Amino acid sequence: MQNLLVKRASFAYYRRCKLSPVLQAWQSSYNYSGKGRKGRPEKKAREAIKALHKNGLEFEPNTPENIAAHEEAMAHYSTDTQVLANWLDISVVKLKGRLYPADTWVIPPTNVMCIPFPVDTNVTTLNNKETTIDELIPIDPQSGRGLRLITFSFKQYGHGLTKTWTEPFSKSPLAEKIPIVNLCFVEYGFLSYIKGAFISGMKSQTPQEDWGRTAFVFGDSIGFAAKLLLPNKFTGYAYIIDEYGRVRWRGCGHATEEDLLGMYSCAEKLIKERN
Repeated sequence: MQNLLVKRASFAYYRRCKLSPVLQAWQSSYNYSGKGRKGRPEKKAREAIKALHKNGLEFEPNTPENIAAHEEAMAHYSTDTQVLANWLDISVVKLKGRLYPADTWVIPPTNVMCIPFPVDTNVTTLNNKETTIDELIPIDPQSGRGLRLITFSFKQYGHGLTKTWTEPFSKSPLAEKIPIVNLCFVEYGFLSYIKGAFISGMKSQTPQEDWGRTAFVFGDSIGFAAKLLLPNKFTGYAYIIDEYGRVRWRGCGHATEEDLLGMYSCAEKLIKERN
C-alpha cells in the first residue's frame, strides 16, 4: 500500500511539473500541487523554491530571499512527507537512476544552486584512516588548485551507477587536475562497529591506488541529503566542487555519452578559470 501511494504521488508530481533540466533536480524533491494546510512551513518552502524558477531561468542570483528559501527548504527536508516519499521511491531503478540530466554548464558562484558541499563530513577510507572529505584531497585556494570530482551513493546499486562517471573520467587527461573522491554511505551509524567487513568487501572492487580516495560514511545520510536537497537514495551522484567547497557541476544516475561530454566540457572550463 505504501509503495502504491509513493508511486501515485510521484506520478502526480511529474505530470504537473514541466521544467528546464537544471531545475528538475530541485523540483524532484518537492510537491508543487498546492495541497496541504495553509501556512504549513513545508508548503511555504516548496512555494518559495518554485517562485525562484517561475520564469524558467537557468540561474538565479544569491539574493537574500533566494538564500532564505533555500535554507528553509533544507530545514524542512526531513519532515516533509512528500520529500520522504521521493527519497524512498525505488522505481527510479527503472530510469537507471536518471532523475535529472547532468548539467551542461558550470554553476556560477553567484547562483543560489552554488551551495557548500558538506566537506567537513567524517569518513573512513579503505586504508582505515579516519578523516574528513576535505582532507582526502589536499587543496590550495591561493593557487586555484582544489577541484574535485566527488561521487556518492547510499545503496550498492547507486555505487555501480557512479562508476559510469568515474571510470571514463579517470582515463581522461582531466583526471590529472581533478582527482576523484568516492563516498559510500551506510545508513545506520551503529554498523560502524563492523566497518572492517564493509572495507574488506569494497577493497576487492577497488584498485589499490584508489583506496585512499574511497571512503565510507556511517550514519546521518538524511542530514547529508538535506544539505544538498538530494531527491532519492537509490541512485548515484557525481559532483564537481571547487577549492572553496562549492558545487559547480552535478550529474546523476547512469551516465550517457552526452552526459560525459558535458562533464568534460564543464571540467575544462573550471580548469581554465584557474589558469
